[in-house]
This record gives sequence, C-alpha cells and structure tokens, in this order.
Amino acid sequence: MSAPPLPADDLAHVLTHVGDLWERARGTRTFLTGGTGFFGPWLVESFAHANEQLGLGAELVVLSRDPDAAMSRLPALRAAPGV
Repeated sequence: MSAPPLPADDLAHVLTHVGDLWERARGTRTFLTGGTGFFGPWLVESFAHANEQLGLGAELVVLSRDPDAAMSRLPALRAAPGV
C-alpha cells in the first residue's frame, strides 16, 4: 500500500515558515538516516519540494534498510528532485 503525497498546503507552509534557512542547503549534499520511517518521508518530500521550488541544487542521500519496499510504499520519493 502506498502512502499519499503530502498536501500542497503543507508543503507551502514548510517552504514559507522555514524561510531563509533553506539557503543553507543550497548546493549541499545531506545524509538522512531513517528517511523511510515514520517522520522521514515528510522530511524527504518537504526537502524535495523546497529544492525544486527554490532551485537549491541540493542533494539528499537517504538511508533505508529496504529501498525496494520503501519505493513501493513511497513512490513519490522515487522521482523527487535531488533525492
């Protein structure tokens, strides 16, 4: 069973309220453990949205015990920009 993508309003809220902090991610590569657990998908999708909307050119490397199962459950992350 796949998880639904985050609502557009939630993504816009994160983009707006994190504000200038997104600039710190510009051009960086970040490693995230637990990226496919309970909170991880929210972090990954929020990152991907900000990366695309703000043209950050950033990368997020996500650790998963079972990448195939994670991609089945979270198909939106497969094509997420910079992930």
